[in-house]
Amino acid sequence: MHARMTASLLALAAFAIAIVMGIVADNSEITTIRRALLAMFCCYLLGYAIGWIGRRAAAEHVQRYKQSHPIPSEDAELDLQVQAASENAADTTPQDASGLRPRSQSQAA
Repeated sequence: MHARMTASLLALAAFAIAIVMGIVADNSEITTIRRALLAMFCCYLLGYAIGWIGRRAAAEHVQRYKQSHPIPSEDAELDLQVQAASENAADTTPQDASGLRPRSQSQAA
């Protein structure tokens, strides 16, 4: 889509410029129209090529960026959260209903 848009804009600009320049140069109407149509056709092809190259370059850049900066999946993020939660749970000592930690066997003796 970008190639056609670029081509259309460039062709329209070339047509308008050719019409104005033909009028300023005091050329006949037929000569001015022919030259404007020729300029429009040539600039459409040129604009299409420019748009295609630009779109291709942008797509390659985005692809390289995505490869060098991967976004972790939601499953991987959840796995990390579960792992962190389980490590935190293993580090904490459970408390009884009174809020006191139970004594270990070595402390009771």
